[in-house]
Amino acid sequence: MFLNGISRSLAVGVLVCVALLTAVAQVLLKRSALATPSFSGRLGDRRFVGAVALFAACPLLVIWALGSVDFSFYYATTALNYVFVAAGSRFAFGEAIDRRKVAGCILIVVGLIVFALTSPATGTR
Repeated sequence: MFLNGISRSLAVGVLVCVALLTAVAQVLLKRSALATPSFSGRLGDRRFVGAVALFAACPLLVIWALGSVDFSFYYATTALNYVFVAAGSRFAFGEAIDRRKVAGCILIVVGLIVFALTSPATGTR
């Protein structure tokens, strides 16, 4: 069944996907804000609706994965949002990414790898 326990590696993959989906939702929100000047107009915008749908789906995926990883590890994976949003801002909006931002993103990824290697397989209950 879908909500039964999953392997740690699958849970980690799900959490990385959640960070990516959250970043995609944020890019969609920005695109909606640029395309539609009024908030009430955004309510019917497909980018806005898509972003809200992604934001709604992410907690369900997190709940699914939390049975197989420590909560502290899950929370550390949320730092990947910075990495994915930086990439999204570059590719979706042409924003500059300087060396400091690249270095910061590399540090986040390396830190998460170190965190993953030192985290236990499952959380305490």
